[in-house]
Order: sequence, then structure tokens, then C-alpha cells
Amino acid sequence: MKILLLNAHYWPDTASTGQHLTGLAEELVRQGHEVRVICGRRKYDEPSVLFASHEGRNGVQIRRIWNSALGKGAKWRRAIDFATWLIWAEIALWREPKPDVVVTLTTPPLLSVMGARYAARVGARLVPWMMDLNPDEAVAAGWLRKGSLFERFLRTQLVKSLKQATAVIALDRFMGDRIAAKGIDRQKIHVLAPWAHENEVKPDPEGSREFRKKHGLEGMFVVMYSGNHSPVHPLSSVVDAAIRLRDERMVKFVFVGGGTVWGEIKKTKERENLTNVMCLPYQPLNRVGASLGAADLHLVAMGNAFVGLVHPCKVYNLLSMGLPWVGLGPKECHLTDLLKELGKDSGCEVVSGKDSAALAKLILEHQRSPKVSKEKLQAVGRNYQESFLAPKLAKIIVAATV
Repeated sequence: MKILLLNAHYWPDTASTGQHLTGLAEELVRQGHEVRVICGRRKYDEPSVLFASHEGRNGVQIRRIWNSALGKGAKWRRAIDFATWLIWAEIALWREPKPDVVVTLTTPPLLSVMGARYAARVGARLVPWMMDLNPDEAVAAGWLRKGSLFERFLRTQLVKSLKQATAVIALDRFMGDRIAAKGIDRQKIHVLAPWAHENEVKPDPEGSREFRKKHGLEGMFVVMYSGNHSPVHPLSSVVDAAIRLRDERMVKFVFVGGGTVWGEIKKTKERENLTNVMCLPYQPLNRVGASLGAADLHLVAMGNAFVGLVHPCKVYNLLSMGLPWVGLGPKECHLTDLLKELGKDSGCEVVSGKDSAALAKLILEHQRSPKVSKEKLQAVGRNYQESFLAPKLAKIIVAATV
């Protein structure tokens, strides 16, 4: 079977969607399918770096296209970067051999719309893998006005593409419900969580010790948020908790990653002179296990308005490594579903994303009396590993041609 995968990110890019797409592509190759990828040339967190335009890796044929690199400083800049990628992708598709199935992710947003148009033209099946849900996410973030002409146009195009699809992959039950509410047939919505990157992100005790030593964290109780810092991940309560605990000399807050909110946290640190806060850039993929393992407690954020629109993918690496986490979010979200799966005494909890006092209290409780069941976390984490979930996803995609 010939399968074409579309997304702006792919190996060796560190963006989460690129990592997941790489795992899927290579699983499909292992199952004997012919796999081609159209992605972008620019590195996610360092757009001046360009990858090779054509490359083969582990049986996957990769074609990387150009796009502008105006950056994330303003929404119009990002829109132009997305638009130029889409234009070059359209051109690249005219040169592609006809596939049996087209799989689209969501970078750029609403990529399923272009995938649907192409699939209809060549007579292929369409399977959107919904890593997020737009334009709904843009509306929830305040980037787009609900009911505006542009929002209604985008919403109509999304629904049209999902109705054309043979199968739609949602990341959790909340996203599945949102998709079904758009009039999409429940029978073709498959709920399948994304997976941990257990082959790349794994325990590295020596690396973690080096990380703590390098950044002056030896003997500290380290609270870490690692990943994309964006408006969909409410972190203001974490900063407030850091302010509340500024006199707790042995507690250190470490923000690792990038994004607009990361920059804001850095400014707040300087303005408030928060010596208990450290901001570090994204770590190389082969060093993520070391940096994650250097923390005593991790934070995973889920904004109330974004339940079912985005997914807390970072939590699976934490489970796989047996690392305790505190979720910031509403009472009903995927993080609370995971708590039910973990059971009691796992060392993980969920608190309101607006309650900085409760978060600060919880951090001190963890510092004074660590509550960690590494074995329980890793047992549940095995259900969210690539080796377990990638074959399931590949099976859904292959079945889409039947």
C-alpha cells in the first residue's frame, strides 16, 4: 500500500508532531507499506537551520519543502509562514505519485482541508490525525472571533474535510466528543492517545546528575515545566506559586522549552527578581531524558477552555520514566482520566489551574514527604508507549482503504 503523510514537521525535527509522525511512518514501513512524507525544511525551534530537501531514512522517503521564517513574534508573521508552507506543499503534491491513503496532521492548522482536496483529486482515502482542533483552538485562545466570516469559513472547510475522511483519529474522548458534535459519524472517529518516545526519552541517571550540577540544582527540590509554553498552557498560577515560595531556598522552578509564554515568564523572573526561577531553552532530543529526570516534580497544564482541543502529550514521557506530575486543569479533562487509571498513591494529582495557593501547598508537601510510586507510573506508562500504540494506529490507517 502507498501511504502519503503530510505535516510541517518530521525527523530530525524536535517538534512533538514530527516525532509522532516519524514513529508512525517507520511502523508503516515495518508492516511492508510504501511511505512518503512531505514536511518542512526548517527546524521548529531554530528556523534558520535547514534540513536536506530530499532524503531517505529507515525506508521512508522524505521530501522537505521551503517556507518563510518570519517567526512567532506576531500572529501575522506565523500566518505567512504557514501560508508559504501550504503553497509549496500544493506544488509538491502535483509531483507526487498517487497514494492509496493520505494522512494529515495539524501543522499548519486545518491541514486536513488541503489533504481532502488532494485526496479527492487523485482518488485516495483521507485519514486526519487530529493533534489539535482548529479553528476551535484559535477561538478559545482569543486569536479568532467566533461567528466571524473567516471563522465560519474555516469551520465549514474543516467539517467538509472530516466528513470526506474514511477515519478520523482523536487523541482523547473529549476531542472525540467535539468532533462528533460537528456532525461527524461516530463510527469513523477513533480515539487513540499519542505515545511516549521511549526509544529517545528514557532514564539517564548520570545525565540527570550532570544536568543538576551544570545548572546549580544539586540538593534542590526541582519543580519543572518542560515543553511548549503557549497560551493554551496556563502557567500564570505556576509563576504565582513561585512568587509565594520565593523564600523557600531549597525549591527551584525550572521552565524548559520555548514559546511566547516562556518569554513572558523570563521577563517576570527578571522584573520580580525571582532567584528561585530558571528558564532554559529546548533540550536536544537525546538529552530530554536527562533533563526530565533531573526534576523531583513535573507540571502538566491544561487550560479549561482547551479541553478536547489540545492534548497533554508530555505526560506520557513522564509516565514512561516513572516521574511524578501535578496537572493544572479542570475537574473533567484527560489528566483526571489518567488519575483514575493510575489509582491512589501514584504521586500524581490535578489541581485547578487558577489556584496558585493550592499548587504552592502541594509542592511543599511533595518536598517534605515525596509521594511517588515509580512502578505504578511505569506500569500505566507501558500502555502509552510507541511500541504499543503505533501498530494500533497503523492498523486503523490501513483499514481505511477497505
